[in-house]
Amino acid sequence: ARWLAVNPKGLLRDVSFFTDQSFEHYALAGRFDDVGSDAYQSVPEIRHLNGNISTTNRYGQLNLDSNNASLNAPAWFRNAIEIRRLHGTLHWWSGDEGWQFASDRLGIDSADFTTLSALNLWVPAGDASAQIDLRMRFGDFTDIGKVPLYLPAKIMDAGAVDWLDPAFVGGRVPHGEMVLQGPLDR
Repeated sequence: ARWLAVNPKGLLRDVSFFTDQSFEHYALAGRFDDVGSDAYQSVPEIRHLNGNISTTNRYGQLNLDSNNASLNAPAWFRNAIEIRRLHGTLHWWSGDEGWQFASDRLGIDSADFTTLSALNLWVPAGDASAQIDLRMRFGDFTDIGKVPLYLPAKIMDAGAVDWLDPAFVGGRVPHGEMVLQGPLDR
């Protein structure tokens, strides 16, 4: 199976899976500890995720509570991202018109700063662009000279990367907010 190329790792607990004969309707629930995978094609390398999942073919919920996790997405970032703490809940549901993903408190604490985000992402079934509403509060950024480590430089316009890389010379940001709204194809 192709999914084995990501070399999944970790421990699954209390897993239950139900489906009909066509696999059109299903339900999955369980806990996971120290889950990870290798990078493969567009799939990033992930390490040390903990939490639980409950999903069906129409809706689901992922609860994350991880320490010392990491994300290495070579197609997006120039380096791996170390995550001291990852916590929060992501919900999703689908209808005939597309998929909705939402979280009102997704926290990521890196080695350099902390974040708490609210996310709404609409992915339509047709060819229309996905729409995002992301509000990220951040703080405790003690050295903004490290901002380039967190830029998804490999998917950004080269001119923007050339401008942003030297723009963050030094300083600190005790707290701030970033808002990203609108279609993702622009």
